[in-house]
Amino acid sequence: VADKWILHRLNETAGEINKNIQNYRIGEAAQTLYEFFRSTYCDWYVEIAKVQLADNTQKLNTQRVLRYVLERALRLLHPITPFITEEVWQLIPGKAYKEGQKSIMYTNYPQFESRFEDVQAESNMNIVIEAIKGLRNIRQTLNIPVSSMLKIQIWSSQEEKEVFEEAKSYISRTARVEETAISEGDLVEIPPQSASAVVSNSKIIVPLAGLIDIDKEIQRQQKKLDTLNKEKQGIEGRLNNSQFVDNAPEDVVNKAKDRMQEVNILAGAIEELLKSLNG
Repeated sequence: VADKWILHRLNETAGEINKNIQNYRIGEAAQTLYEFFRSTYCDWYVEIAKVQLADNTQKLNTQRVLRYVLERALRLLHPITPFITEEVWQLIPGKAYKEGQKSIMYTNYPQFESRFEDVQAESNMNIVIEAIKGLRNIRQTLNIPVSSMLKIQIWSSQEEKEVFEEAKSYISRTARVEETAISEGDLVEIPPQSASAVVSNSKIIVPLAGLIDIDKEIQRQQKKLDTLNKEKQGIEGRLNNSQFVDNAPEDVVNKAKDRMQEVNILAGAIEELLKSLNG
């Protein structure tokens, strides 16, 4: 899935970059390339590739994809960062990838190619990425040490269950998970003393026993909730004051309303977590 996904993303990026360059939107082109190379390729694919490189059945193909995407990404970047791209490009082995040219300047600039389009691969990888982000967020929110390995339970639809089964090794390495149980169906109620993350049509449960001090975490989360409730009272007071609503600039009133919505969402999440922690 990851190999098809990165080729699809490279292809989409090439199409977008060419449109931006044709319309002289160089700034947008540079930003798109930065996001693709730094986040999509380096942050995600390279990390996932490390898992695949450890599997002899995937190693050779993963090496090819890593090299192909890097070489094409350098071509896309070359008009913006010519000296760096030329230097790195010269270090990449394999004449076939370089079309037999002696300099990156003489290679064809990547274009959108329909043969690389794979919307399903992108959809599946988005689920995997959101799952990893969700687990990392749980770890950060609850101050779970990086050294602690998670044991997770995933409840999903039949289609997404297949995605998670295939991505077990990715999730294990990137989110530090030692056990993954995957079940098909809907989870009606979150088990006591656990955290959860909703990903697409699936729910991920992380049992917290042994990972954190439950009593201390309840106290910490309660303090956060008290602070939010105090802020909520202050915002409500302003919004219920006709003089504020009638006389304050529209953008100030809208910001207060937006913040009220954010506070309600954050408070609701903490209340749900506290309910679970209290068992």
